[in-house]
Amino acid sequence: MMFDVFLLVIVLILFIFIIKNKPELLLLLIWILFFPILLEAVSIIAINKGLYVSELNTVTYYNNSAYIYLISSIVFLLCFYFCLRLNNVKYKKLFSTISMIGLKNDANADENAYIYINFSYILVAYLYIDLVVHGIPLFNNGLGLKLQYFAITPHFPLISLVYSIVCLYTPAVMGLSLLLFKRNKLYVNSVYLLALLSLFYAYLIGFKVSGIDIILYLLFIPTVISVVHRNGIHLKINLKSISIFVGIAIIVGLFILGIFYNYNKTVNGNGSISLIDFFLQRTVGLSNHLLWAAKNSLDNTSLTISQAFQNLISEFSAAWVQPNTFDPHYGVAKLMTFLAPSGITDFYLKNGVRMGGSYITVFYFNCGLGITLILSCIFAILFEKFIRIYIKAISRKSILEVLMATKIMYSFYSFLWNSGSIVDFFSIANIVIILILVFLQYFKPLKVGFRNKNVGSKNEKIKV
Repeated sequence: MMFDVFLLVIVLILFIFIIKNKPELLLLLIWILFFPILLEAVSIIAINKGLYVSELNTVTYYNNSAYIYLISSIVFLLCFYFCLRLNNVKYKKLFSTISMIGLKNDANADENAYIYINFSYILVAYLYIDLVVHGIPLFNNGLGLKLQYFAITPHFPLISLVYSIVCLYTPAVMGLSLLLFKRNKLYVNSVYLLALLSLFYAYLIGFKVSGIDIILYLLFIPTVISVVHRNGIHLKINLKSISIFVGIAIIVGLFILGIFYNYNKTVNGNGSISLIDFFLQRTVGLSNHLLWAAKNSLDNTSLTISQAFQNLISEFSAAWVQPNTFDPHYGVAKLMTFLAPSGITDFYLKNGVRMGGSYITVFYFNCGLGITLILSCIFAILFEKFIRIYIKAISRKSILEVLMATKIMYSFYSFLWNSGSIVDFFSIANIVIILILVFLQYFKPLKVGFRNKNVGSKNEKIKV
């Protein structure tokens, strides 16, 4: 057990080195690397101690499964760190450009951001109207707290798409807008209000705390990059407004978590669940139960090299087959049919719910540790590339490019740490977006033509 903790310390040290190398990416790396790896590592260590076993309804014991996760994470972080160092000059140029946003006037970018934020308010209103008309999960006994909220309840047209735009991709544009509107408190406050409305909506429909972190982090990433690059990480940073926003979000989160807990004990009749177990379910998630079960399975069976490569080809073939994400032949759904009790698996897949699982879980079960470590290197290289595309999109001040880059980065992040299913990232839509983003690297920033000849006087009031 002490060796698990030793490996966890190595993970923390590696993360410190990565942050030291790129302090401007502090907030982004905390969100996409530190929190998911740390929480899942703590989860698998707890599982090996016989704790936190409600998902599989199985009594757990120590089986060294934490080694698999931690060693794979260390390899991933080492490759990621190497890629950051390799592209050090490129990052410095991008950070320098972002730090200049808001210091000089760009009427086109200002007006585009202003109109997009107002358009987002219309989308948020559409979400809330749908919520009121069709029922709020927290207060409707018939709906309950459903992970597949958009799939199993009646809604207005395109409601799932609107949710994705507002709560998953728009926060990055809001972060860019905070820089563009830096000297206009009215517009800045309108961005904060939009973020809080999006955050509260995600709570009301029953999404996990770990599922709404994107709103909190993407909102402040451009600001942190700009401030840290200009002032240095060691200087005192005055982020009073950020502290207030995060404080309000934490208070609201704890309040809603209390409602969740009370709802689960009374309406669902689950009176035996403890508060700490419920908190872990709503924040950390249960992804590493499948990794623990995968380790048990491989301990009791033999996985030949030919089987490992056959399984690897089968998993990647999903990129061409494009199956339903609940297809039991691929990804986490496949692992559920092998590793979880049949009653739980049938109920979950029938209701459109998958267990959580990182890429480590899926590929370790299918291919063994060796191939998983090789894939960790490949995925780390790709992840660094997608992050760089996202940072470059911000530096170009193009709303459409920021939206597309956010879509790709978040899809890959979700594949790595939330689902582990390759089809969740290698969709036709994502491949097309990647090709467009690569193509746009060789052209001037993509601007939306919102402005006209009469807008000039209005932009004088938006001076930033």
